[in-house]
Amino acid sequence: MITPDNNKVLDSSIQIVKESWFKRWYSFNKQSIPAIFAFLATILITAFVDFEVQGTPLKLESHFLAISKLGPGSAAALFIFLLYLISIIQLFNCFTFRKKNNLATLILIQVLTISSIIIYASYVMVFINEANTVSTFHFIKATYFSLIIFGVGLLFMILASIFTFFYVDLKYVKEKE
Repeated sequence: MITPDNNKVLDSSIQIVKESWFKRWYSFNKQSIPAIFAFLATILITAFVDFEVQGTPLKLESHFLAISKLGPGSAAALFIFLLYLISIIQLFNCFTFRKKNNLATLILIQVLTISSIIIYASYVMVFINEANTVSTFHFIKATYFSLIIFGVGLLFMILASIFTFFYVDLKYVKEKE
């Protein structure tokens, strides 16, 4: 067989095996999987803030409406702030891990994930304690929405944390001689 561009003869017995798009994508981007999960976690945790567009029925009630129903002195606002902050820091750590794949970034990602789990559990406990101690307090739709959104975002953060274990490059770890 002669090619049209340079008149060289090709061997017609050579078969080119084309991999599926997923295998090719995975082989080039497997270190990006934790960053993708961290990006989804950050979007879920930070994007669903209460808003209302004036003149339209478009309105979202979530975290701030939920904590406004709590009594004074509640730590829920602090927990929301910490979850926002940690999710953004986690996103940048996962982007750094995508490039370096080193053990120090892995440890930092794990510490931040564990901190997020503790803060989310504390956030949930604020609502449970309020419901148990104040007879007039009851869960509203915004409370359930806030807890579910933070929970799903935290699930993506945990998945990002788990996937970092698969792709850590231990050649950066120096052994003592």
